[in-house]
Amino acid sequence: MKNPLLLLSLLLLSPVTVMTQDFPGMPQMDMQKIQQMQECMQRVDQQQLKAIEKQQQQFDAEVRSLCKTGKRDQAQQKAMKYAKQMMNNPAIKAMQQCGEIARGMMPDMPVMQIEEELDSQHVCDDY
Repeated sequence: MKNPLLLLSLLLLSPVTVMTQDFPGMPQMDMQKIQQMQECMQRVDQQQLKAIEKQQQQFDAEVRSLCKTGKRDQAQQKAMKYAKQMMNNPAIKAMQQCGEIARGMMPDMPVMQIEEELDSQHVCDDY
């Protein structure tokens, strides 16, 4: 994974789009589960999601600045702290619970471990 925080952002902050067509290698989607997941996502606090998006933009600008000024250790520490903060955010946890509904509708995919990714790669390598 080139940028684990970018992937975290995409997975957690992007709108959930579910394909209902049958693609090679992908089982037919269960319409009932899709509806349950959509209803679950609608219950996630949209104000919190907007606040997270704003935080993400601020975080990105701060880390980019730290990286460009050669403060790589400080940027890495900030990235680790931010990733942990996001993983403990109630809105993020609610979205993860909604995602559990979809489990089994798609082929198994490896679970990304944010901390392991950040430990093995430096956040500044992507800026």
